[in-house]
Amino acid sequence: MSETSADRRPWLERLWPALSTLVLAGAVGAAHGGGVRGTFQYDDKVEILINPNFQGFGHWAEIWTYNPFRFLLLCTFSVQYNTTGDDPVPFHLVNLAIHLLNTLLVASLARRLLARVGPAPYREGWGLRLAALASAALFAAHPLLVEGVTYISGRSSSLATTFYLLAFVVLDGLLRREAASADGGARFRAVAERVSRLLTLAIAVVAVGGVVAAQLWRTGVLTGNRAIPLGLGAALLAAGALSGVARRQLSAPLPVGPPTGPLTSRWALLAVLFVAGAMVKEIVVTLPVGLWLWDLCVHRRGRWREGLRRGLGIYLPLIAGPVGLALFRYAYYGTLRDTVLVRPYLVNLWTEAVVIWRYLGLALWPADLSLFHHHPESATLLSWPAGAAVAAWIVLVAVMIAGLRRWPALGFVALWSLLALLPSSSIIPLKETMAEHRVYLPMAAWCLLPLLLLGRIPRLQSPVWVLPLLIAVAVGALAVRTARYTRLWQTEEELWVRAVTLNPDAAPAWYMLGDIARSEHRLGDAATRYQNCLEADPSYHDAANNLGLVRVEMGDLPGAHSEFLRAADIAEAIGTCSVSARNNVAHVLALNRSYLEAEQSYLRALECDDESFVTHVGLGELYDGPLEDRSRALFHYRRAIRLNPGHATSQRLLATIEELSW
Repeated sequence: MSETSADRRPWLERLWPALSTLVLAGAVGAAHGGGVRGTFQYDDKVEILINPNFQGFGHWAEIWTYNPFRFLLLCTFSVQYNTTGDDPVPFHLVNLAIHLLNTLLVASLARRLLARVGPAPYREGWGLRLAALASAALFAAHPLLVEGVTYISGRSSSLATTFYLLAFVVLDGLLRREAASADGGARFRAVAERVSRLLTLAIAVVAVGGVVAAQLWRTGVLTGNRAIPLGLGAALLAAGALSGVARRQLSAPLPVGPPTGPLTSRWALLAVLFVAGAMVKEIVVTLPVGLWLWDLCVHRRGRWREGLRRGLGIYLPLIAGPVGLALFRYAYYGTLRDTVLVRPYLVNLWTEAVVIWRYLGLALWPADLSLFHHHPESATLLSWPAGAAVAAWIVLVAVMIAGLRRWPALGFVALWSLLALLPSSSIIPLKETMAEHRVYLPMAAWCLLPLLLLGRIPRLQSPVWVLPLLIAVAVGALAVRTARYTRLWQTEEELWVRAVTLNPDAAPAWYMLGDIARSEHRLGDAATRYQNCLEADPSYHDAANNLGLVRVEMGDLPGAHSEFLRAADIAEAIGTCSVSARNNVAHVLALNRSYLEAEQSYLRALECDDESFVTHVGLGELYDGPLEDRSRALFHYRRAIRLNPGHATSQRLLATIEELSW
């Protein structure tokens, strides 16, 4: 369209991009703005407030060592912490800005999807504009997204979603250029396949180097001083090898057409978005398959034969990215999962099959939202919830695949949303069976469902503003619920009270409430809550240990000793041990002048962890005092200082060592 013709468009059409952006910004602010006054919650305290790697700028190597798989996310926290301190408001404002950006990306995604494969009345003109706006407003204000926005650590999900959605926008632009090319896309496909092979080779080289470096680091061969020169040398060698291959690949003849620079740079941008997203959260490992689904469903309209051929040539090589990331994770941690197997793999799979239906239920009716959901495990596929859930998923996926050419838009939404849930809701077990921030990315797809499903009902198709208006009314009601739920996040205790109100058997929630009461010196409340935690889960040894600490503060040493012993016995009964409980038992015994029994308890703690600073200090004080063994006291004091030279107690220990050594 020429500049002259563009000027002749109606004023509302010309101002629509700006107006729709203001509407979506207003929806985000009205729904989630109250969360700006919230505090640091749950994992925020460990990941941000007391993270030693954030004490000053420039600790990038320490942050990388702490968690290389969320390096970019942690860098955003570090920069903010060192810029604005422990004020939670700036953190919330950044989260809010990320959510607004994602909302605008959902609007762009909706326009691109509906224009090609949406219901007929919403493929162009005002029908398309209003439909895209309504879908994005649903994403902006939905209560199920509160945890991904207001919970500061929920930035992992929202920021990863940003890179994921940006990749879709970049790919769609590439595919539109292909469709508009005069040669039928021959030159585009040649460039895409060539760049895909180059990116695969680059990822493979980096992955192999990362695996080797991780193995050397874990075995102690590669230390911090050696890592930098060796890493730079390996990077230079890899760059030289890759540049030679790249020159040969890019100099090979191509079909006649325009310069390939823009195509190559945009494909490279997809790789950058993948790497950046993968350094925020692991959900981005599904991006290559997600890009292929967009090509297959939206641009190929579900034509499997053509889609598979393109997948093998363009998208399959990019699977090297997730594979390389998985190999590096295995080399770094020695496992693809968390270091502790919280539940068997198949048990997790059956459990998550049910959990995904619960997520869908909360998306449709967000009534029982909570920071913590106590979802029971499904031990076997033969249990009716697990069996029914798995069977329902098999039927749904089969129907979507079979009807992909008829309903390509629905097929994309269904298959991509399930794909986006796989990293957190499949075979690999995570600490909690269910967490609301895990559906932040799938909600970008699910918010398109009302328009795609209801838009096929003839009575709702004319006039075109009827269905978007109905969705807007629903958005208003949801925004009110979101604002109310967001207000709960302003105080930590209200959140956990809601959790135990909805799930009285949620032991971790009772434990957190006990910690809150203990920190405020409400000892009676703390004792009751820790006891409720143990009634909900008798194996929760940390609750028994903290209940013992409460008894100490109450002046009840016999009761404290009993609780500490219970904590230690519970831990051993479940195949682990509690160093803290054993240390506390020893401390109470020492106060009661049972020094030999205290020594035995400390020694049992060392059997659990011979690098416990507290244990070595306790033994040193026993041997320096009533047990009168100077050589052992020196040994344990020196070991304690080596373990934690920066501890406040270490200066006193140095003076004691000097005195004992005189």
